Amino acid sequence: MPIPERKVVLQIIDSLHRGGAQKVVLEICRALPEFQHIVCYWEEEKDLEVEFLSEGVELIKLPFKGMRTLFTAMKFVNKLKTHRTIHFVHSHMFVPNLLARFIKDNSNRTLCTYHGECFEQSRKGFVMRVLERMTLEKSDEIIAVSDHVRRYLKRQLWTNAPVHVIHNFGNYSGIQYQFKPGDTLRLVATSNNQLYKNYALLLNVFEKLKQSPVTLDIYGSGMDSLIREAYQRGIVNVKFKGSVTNVTEILPQYDAYIIASHSGEGFSLAVLEAMNVGLPVIASDIPQFTEALDSSGLFFRNGDVMDLQRVIETLILNPSILNIKSNEVLGRSHLFSKDKFTEKIRQLYNNLAK
Repeated sequence: MPIPERKVVLQIIDSLHRGGAQKVVLEICRALPEFQHIVCYWEEEKDLEVEFLSEGVELIKLPFKGMRTLFTAMKFVNKLKTHRTIHFVHSHMFVPNLLARFIKDNSNRTLCTYHGECFEQSRKGFVMRVLERMTLEKSDEIIAVSDHVRRYLKRQLWTNAPVHVIHNFGNYSGIQYQFKPGDTLRLVATSNNQLYKNYALLLNVFEKLKQSPVTLDIYGSGMDSLIREAYQRGIVNVKFKGSVTNVTEILPQYDAYIIASHSGEGFSLAVLEAMNVGLPVIASDIPQFTEALDSSGLFFRNGDVMDLQRVIETLILNPSILNIKSNEVLGRSHLFSKDKFTEKIRQLYNNLAK
């Protein structure tokens, strides 16, 4: 029997940077090889380029340099669609979602994924949301990566359209965290430096804990300003380790994961990766993290330096809590599996490709 021709998915994402949304796109390409994936992007970061190419994904850079060039990017994609058979478009995040809806025609359908809130930290946020409200009905299907994001869409974008909640999943290296109490509590963070990640709060806390038996290693990019600040303030118990590709292998070396984001999250891959290895998670009590962790998390009040200090000092004095939370977080992680994610995405793709 002849092998059926693969349906073609045009994925649109801003960059190939090693960020959460970009890693989700890569995992979709890996998990659904029965579809042919073309990934369009425009920013210069190419951390994931080799990994996309190794999956047989075609990469195309768009001529987009800000909203003033949106029409140019639209013309480029429309020309691409006239020369290639595109069965449907799957876009990710704000600008790609706008672009996908502007180029929509009767020849293909559009699936838009929201990986977080829409520029809530930006002064242009109001304009962004107006553009979203004006075009949202052009989406054939909408995905939110968490219940929190779904509620956000309903509240801020005023949509009554059905929204599929498909939780992300975290990769797992097969190496599990083992509770081994030591003389020093070793914490780890793995997110790139962005304002909403609130690394400033972590520096403030660790400055207060200079004389305590606790350290923090931070993996990720864009840390130059934080490195300078830590040096100037003499914060020697925080180390910056740079970007790595094997983060799930590194996590079990630590005693707990820490994340202090004050907003902006969708459904954190970093938290899910920690959960998958059974690493206890210290997190701000924003809805995105409470949805993922529920009672298995070690929460502190969002933005509260003293409350985070209290949580850390409690763990220093009572390290057995880590063993309890490891078992809880590992059990919770099974709710967000790769198999569940893949099956839901596959079902949507099959419906769109009909």
